[in-house]
Amino acid sequence: MSGSDGARDLRRDDRPTRRWTLAALALALSGATAAAACRSPFRRSTLPATLSDDDFWKLTTALSEPPGEFAGVSRLSGVELLDKDGTPATCYFPGDPITIAIELELTRRVELPYFLISIAGTFGPIAAASMFHDGCRPPFIEGRYRIECTFERLILAPRQRFTVRFALYAEDATTIVYPKQVIATFVTSGSAADCGFFHKSARGRILGGPPVLADYRWRMAGGIESAWTSANMPGNTAATAVEGAGT
Repeated sequence: MSGSDGARDLRRDDRPTRRWTLAALALALSGATAAAACRSPFRRSTLPATLSDDDFWKLTTALSEPPGEFAGVSRLSGVELLDKDGTPATCYFPGDPITIAIELELTRRVELPYFLISIAGTFGPIAAASMFHDGCRPPFIEGRYRIECTFERLILAPRQRFTVRFALYAEDATTIVYPKQVIATFVTSGSAADCGFFHKSARGRILGGPPVLADYRWRMAGGIESAWTSANMPGNTAATAVEGAGT
């Protein structure tokens, strides 16, 4: 494949499509229901002890391709979502490390490839691990190859649904070894209170808000100052009350 053809494929990968828009809408509508089934460390008694097969697949999916003929150089033979203990996960709480494990089969050796893994919310990507940025590439990959990527200190909003996207490029940074596509989905659990938000409107507002929670601080007239950080989350052993002066 020429550099110009690869560049066109790269542009096509990033072009929004009607299918992605419809998929995002479906994820948004089903995310709240799916997340409710995930066990919370704060309210264990209110959740079911078991899940039916249908409920499980509403929570998370991981894609792989059937054995047989390769469509190109590589085939996705397995995907796993793992928690901090390396156990397969169906959902995560805000701040949990998220590990994506990918297994590939390759028909030939690929030198110095570029891996790209991203997490997207309903409206698009929110975090990415890219070897185009950090330059941390394996010398080569061949045969059956496994790679893991862990996203740490990513404070995702509760009760939302997310997708994992993956792509693989050759040494020239344009030739596509594995095309960019969604390979897994997961949900988050918890609540506004679990994140340290206790205002009466927080419970409903947080469900339709941005998918990522960032530390922030208010400063205003009268010496009033208040901040929210992930350390304020009740599940965090280092949690402290929200700071305030003049309130």
